[in-house]
Amino acid sequence: MLTCKHCGKTFSPPLGDPAWMTVLCPACERVGARVDLDDLLGGIEARPWATYVLLGLNGAMFVILLLGGGSFLDPSSESLLRWGANFGPLTLTGQWWRVLSSMFLHIGVFHLAVNMWCLWTFGKVAERLCGTLPFLVFYLASGFGGALASLWWNPMVVSAGASGALFGIGGALAAFFYFARLPVHPEAMKEELGSVASFLGYNVYYGLTSTGIDNAAHLGGLFVGALGGAALFSGVSSKQLPVRVGARAFAVFVAVAAGLLLATAFVSRTNAPLVRVMQAAHRFDAGQKAESIRDIEEVLRTNSDVFMAHWMLCLMLPEVDRAKEGIPHCQRALKQNPDAADHRLNLALGYWKQGQHEKALNEANRVIKVHPEHPRAYLVQSLVLDEMGRHEEAENAMQKARQLGALSADNAGE
Repeated sequence: MLTCKHCGKTFSPPLGDPAWMTVLCPACERVGARVDLDDLLGGIEARPWATYVLLGLNGAMFVILLLGGGSFLDPSSESLLRWGANFGPLTLTGQWWRVLSSMFLHIGVFHLAVNMWCLWTFGKVAERLCGTLPFLVFYLASGFGGALASLWWNPMVVSAGASGALFGIGGALAAFFYFARLPVHPEAMKEELGSVASFLGYNVYYGLTSTGIDNAAHLGGLFVGALGGAALFSGVSSKQLPVRVGARAFAVFVAVAAGLLLATAFVSRTNAPLVRVMQAAHRFDAGQKAESIRDIEEVLRTNSDVFMAHWMLCLMLPEVDRAKEGIPHCQRALKQNPDAADHRLNLALGYWKQGQHEKALNEANRVIKVHPEHPRAYLVQSLVLDEMGRHEEAENAMQKARQLGALSADNAGE
């Protein structure tokens, strides 16, 4: 026997209805009675196992990051990339597994804590209402879509986190509360829909007005989750909870997968110049230096805004005794990343080759001020000082470079 969540009377569930899907007695159902959302959830006995597993996987990935030398509060880009962060030059050149691995990796304990609180808050509700398989599909597909959006918007950002997936779950929940036909008080439905919309809206606004937030991933995940949720949950009734995986669900899953494949092809095509630059960089490392530089210069002739092309030419040209030609490329690279020590030193070498010794010395000194243990900075400083006739200072700089592990002045251009 069951107890009606509206009138409190006991009744036997209709034949063929699983008990956990029945929250109203036949009489209350006929008159369109309404219950609270908590009563509806209380009638669904399914446990949110997938939410528990996802919480565990995200936590385990953070432990692995720490054991691998990552920082507890603010892991470096190098650590994040080692353990699967999303980054255009790597992802787009064949490491597509990063769009999945990055959604389980977090940039410090606070980032992890906030996202896991959201996963716990929304995940256990979404999974019980939507069903375990739809919940997992929307979580992974939204995370994938968020990573693609991040690659499309700015492939040069190192990104990680479950935010895209969580925005997708939020979007799916919003679609569920808006489109499903449930015996829940309209005020309660509006309240739930409003709380989800407020959470999503605030975080989108915060991402748009703050630095260091990958808002493209948020919006990409939200789009995938909301669109898929609208297609799957439109017209769903309480007797279909949790959502069963039938023909309709299968069709939605296939459509979402097809959409993500098309989006992947679009992102790859959009970033084709970046891919070409990275392929040239690999050939440069293999010894095909002249050909690689020609390829990157050809990319810039057709699209001068490919940042990675300027970044790589700044590093490559001094190695083939073309440091003067590298000056504008180093300037472009440093405009976006002023802390790139090797690029600033290559800019100094370019100025040195041009005979602009004061400019060259200033650039070398800037690196030494920020990185006082940088041996190549002292090598470049020594070359410039010697050219300026300040031989004693040049010798002191060279001795400092040797103390820090530099072998000879030849290392200055490498």
